[in-house]
Amino acid sequence: MYLYEGIEKAEKKLRAVLLGCGEQAVNMIHNAISYLDEIEVVAVCDKNKERADFAARRLGLSRSYQDAGRMLDEVDADAAFIITIAGLQAALARQCIEAGLHVYTEKPLGTELPDLLMLKEAAAKHHRKIGVSFNKRYNLAYRDMKLAIESEGFGAPSAFIAKFIGGYRSNETDLLRVGCCHFFDLARYLIGELDEVYAYKYEKQPGQHMFAVNGRFVNGCVASMTFGALGSWVCGYGMESVEVRGDRNMVSAENGRDFTWQKPSRIREPEAGLENKGTQAVIEAAVPVEIMRPNYSNLGKLAMKDFYINGNYQCVKAFAGAILNGTEPPVGYADGLMALKLALAVERSAAEHRPVKIGEIEG
Repeated sequence: MYLYEGIEKAEKKLRAVLLGCGEQAVNMIHNAISYLDEIEVVAVCDKNKERADFAARRLGLSRSYQDAGRMLDEVDADAAFIITIAGLQAALARQCIEAGLHVYTEKPLGTELPDLLMLKEAAAKHHRKIGVSFNKRYNLAYRDMKLAIESEGFGAPSAFIAKFIGGYRSNETDLLRVGCCHFFDLARYLIGELDEVYAYKYEKQPGQHMFAVNGRFVNGCVASMTFGALGSWVCGYGMESVEVRGDRNMVSAENGRDFTWQKPSRIREPEAGLENKGTQAVIEAAVPVEIMRPNYSNLGKLAMKDFYINGNYQCVKAFAGAILNGTEPPVGYADGLMALKLALAVERSAAEHRPVKIGEIEG
């Protein structure tokens, strides 16, 4: 049975509390949750009462909370969705786990390694599960990129090229551990585990950083990544891009929207006198380029919602389904930990002017 196209009627409900009612929480995660029939929101919490009251009204609740501890004491719930300041999320997640709830956090899972290790211990002790909002894995463009890479004829990925220019950041920690963690996760999702990074840093002035990062994956693929806080993402163009090179073809995504696949070229039939010339221009014939660009003209459809195109809806749905079915969330603690370890490796490489093995980062 369907509520309407794209939304299934759920047989089981996940009782959820929402911690954090800021812009990202309300516009992305709360909106996504409101379209998921398997989630029943039973309470919201934010230190700012006006924000919390607004979120409560939108979700059909008669009151809100400003104290997380009080909410956890008074409300019967199965899971907590924590969408707040990055540096606070690991501590709040641990508090919710110790109260008996599974947790889903906005990225990053945490900004300090000791916090994540304590969170892991709490989850193991209380037998709770952790999900992380690495929604770009479900983003329509990156999903199609993954399918292309795994398709016949793409070949082994040879190069991962990424750019993220995230606007002003107060420090390099905010840039790398918070802003760039999506791209560390995308590298692992699309290619595999990274073995080593070498980073160069340019700091024009406090809050304006640029990092050029070269890397090598365990499978031999190389990486070239540029991360920066010199620029603005308000305009929506030139903010992020990802490209993966295969054998005589490539896929790319611009701004998490425009997907392009240059499919493998066709080999011409051998022609007299050309067999040994060796240039691609002689032996290969061009093929069309496949382009996917979201259509925003029908906003009434779920698939045209920003939180669906960005992958937030699918990521939340996958977590809820895992908890209801007693399985592990597809994006969880290990992914949050690895994103932080990659950021720490980049920081160490830039500071010590040397290549850093990811295995050097303990945790």
